[in-house]
Amino acid sequence: MPTTNHIGKSHLSSRACRTCALAKAKCVPRPGGLNAKCERCHRLKKDCVTQSPSIRAHKPQKTTRVAQLEKKLDGIVNLLQQQQQQQGVHSQDTTPVFFPLATNENILPRSPPLSKPEPPNQIPYRNTSHLVVPKPLEPSKRQSVYEKSTNACLLAHANSDLEPNDIEIERLVKLYQMEMTARFPFVVIETGGLTGKEWVASKPVLGKAVLMAASYYNLPRQTVYETALVRDLTERIMVKRDKTLELLQTILVFCGWYHYHCLGHPHLNNLLGLAMGLAGDLGLSKPPSVDRFKYPFGHSRATSGDFSRRTMEQRRALAGLFYLTSLVATGFQRIDAMRYSIHLDECIRFIEKSPEHTTDLLLVELVKISHLGEKIGQDVLLVQVDSGIQVPTALKLGSFQVELDVLKKGVPSALGDDVILQLHHHISTIRLYEVALTNGWIPTNATQSHQSISSARPIHPPPLHPSHLQSLYTCLHHTRSFLHLVLSISPSTYLSQPIAPWSLLAYALMVLARLSFYQNPLLPSWTLDFVREVCDLSWVLKELAERNDKAKFVDINITTENGEWGKDAEVGSDGRRVGEGWTDCFDKFARKIRLVRGWYDQKVAAYGSSAQPHPLGDGFRVDRNAVEGIGGGSEDITERGTLTQIDTRLEEAVNT
Repeated sequence: MPTTNHIGKSHLSSRACRTCALAKAKCVPRPGGLNAKCERCHRLKKDCVTQSPSIRAHKPQKTTRVAQLEKKLDGIVNLLQQQQQQQGVHSQDTTPVFFPLATNENILPRSPPLSKPEPPNQIPYRNTSHLVVPKPLEPSKRQSVYEKSTNACLLAHANSDLEPNDIEIERLVKLYQMEMTARFPFVVIETGGLTGKEWVASKPVLGKAVLMAASYYNLPRQTVYETALVRDLTERIMVKRDKTLELLQTILVFCGWYHYHCLGHPHLNNLLGLAMGLAGDLGLSKPPSVDRFKYPFGHSRATSGDFSRRTMEQRRALAGLFYLTSLVATGFQRIDAMRYSIHLDECIRFIEKSPEHTTDLLLVELVKISHLGEKIGQDVLLVQVDSGIQVPTALKLGSFQVELDVLKKGVPSALGDDVILQLHHHISTIRLYEVALTNGWIPTNATQSHQSISSARPIHPPPLHPSHLQSLYTCLHHTRSFLHLVLSISPSTYLSQPIAPWSLLAYALMVLARLSFYQNPLLPSWTLDFVREVCDLSWVLKELAERNDKAKFVDINITTENGEWGKDAEVGSDGRRVGEGWTDCFDKFARKIRLVRGWYDQKVAAYGSSAQPHPLGDGFRVDRNAVEGIGGGSEDITERGTLTQIDTRLEEAVNT
């Protein structure tokens, strides 16, 4: 029997004949060339025919979930590119959309000037006469990622060139030192002669937080930094169990400029909880002591030494932690503020006595007014829980107004025009007079007739004002003044503002809504029409939404080196030189505010209100003297007279 050892390599690679292929048998060629039969066909005396190549039908591959998502993202990117190429101007939606209010979501808006333009920027500009003249400000032609959904996440979009170069790092660090520390003075950085890149390398976690906060004109970079920071912080604190002051300062900077860049990943309350635990581990919450048995199980090395060895950085960090927790507790009311301890009070007094920077004075005033606001809030909460106002509580509420006046008069002259500090003073007063929204003012004697009740005074001591109506109006007046002040902020500075104005704004809007729909049978003159005539919430929300749409235009000196215009420079309504950055987070807030406005208008329509407000400046009946605080004592001045005169006229209407 012939063997196959002599078969060439060309035969080894040949295909089997058709007969062997059908039988799925081994086909061994025989000597004699290509026309010779194979061993099997020769043995079985069958026809040996070479099979022709055939085209096999391949089974279609199953599409994976990843491939489907990639295809969907490609479609979105193509759609965005097509819309960017269109020349049509993006039309702004001014008609309120009627949707129910999302009760779980916070309102964090931003707002601009009313009628008068803001004073010119104090940063000196270079001679730009030789540069291109900027064009007037126009609506953005770039479609926002939040155009159709307020829950859009920037992490789902591919971004490139997000890392700043060495020159930009230097500029961002200086921007934080010169501009942003003046608005959030709790973390002061000192480079000590190092370049920006060298300082960031020496403090990698805090440096990343500073770059995130200062990159407010580049939202994709902020979002990427935010995600990386949260991952880095949780790994260092929870996994590696690191306990350093740098980590605490990083959390303060992160939360200080936390504007919910990516709504699908909220971290504010969680990070503040981590910061409070970290402050305890570092021994910052208690005064240091050389007595190793003063605390249970001794104390860590961080708590050793006397009080004089506490550094200013540690004092500022402890003060910043109290300030942030108080701010979040006031604005969103999801957590409680950190306790104002005796040790914290000693730290504030030490900073006030020996300030190292001019911003330390602002730090002291912010903590003082926040502490007073927390004390007011605790007593008002007791009134809201109880059925009536007890004598000690009434006396304490009356003393708070005196403390507010003293604290306001004690503000240094250099901080008299600080907007954030003024907002805090207004909010603390609103929290005090919010007690008027409870019905604890009504006498509890049910045997009295309606006429006698309307003319009788409460059986308990009247706090704050001799009448319920006057206290309600005082609360409304300060709410209106707060909103007027917020609307005086230029949209080109929204992105550089810390979280403070927007957190307080959420609280003020909530109080205005409560004032609008407050009803009391003994106060028939306090109606929705009256409140809307003084301060119309619908108009305020409309203005906030429109100003948020303009917040994507930022000061051109921030985005370009040496103040050069650049080809895309424009002039804002306040005369600032601005350029468009990728700052779509305010588009998200604008859409949310419009949803809230739709809810409010629906509720007003349900009340059957026929009010047609004719306010000053299209939404307020505001007197300039009242806003600027001109007047003596606690007697606020308005267009229609003092609060006492207004209260007299309103009480006459009530009694009749």
